[in-house]
Amino acid sequence: MAPEHILEEMYTTKSDIWSLGCILYEMATLRSPFFGEKENISSLMQKIRDAEYPPLPDRCCYTDQLELLVQLCLQPVYKERPSAVDVHRMATKMAGQLGRWWW
Repeated sequence: MAPEHILEEMYTTKSDIWSLGCILYEMATLRSPFFGEKENISSLMQKIRDAEYPPLPDRCCYTDQLELLVQLCLQPVYKERPSAVDVHRMATKMAGQLGRWWW
């Protein structure tokens, strides 16, 4: 649930960008950005509103661009998140830097 939903504000396409940030974070770390031991709903919502999540682990595995993309997508203020076009541009640039056979 995006921070603006917790605050009972309007749903926008930027809410989907926030969800994408969560998915990218989970793919990189194999855990939710806002997961915590013995978490209750109130503290979980507070973490989401405040964008309190651990940074991506060891930089040897992730580029600065991926870390930046996750940070931008998880901005708590929806107006500060990138547009879908911006995300596409960033992802295309990152893919180009990997080369054709990156695996």
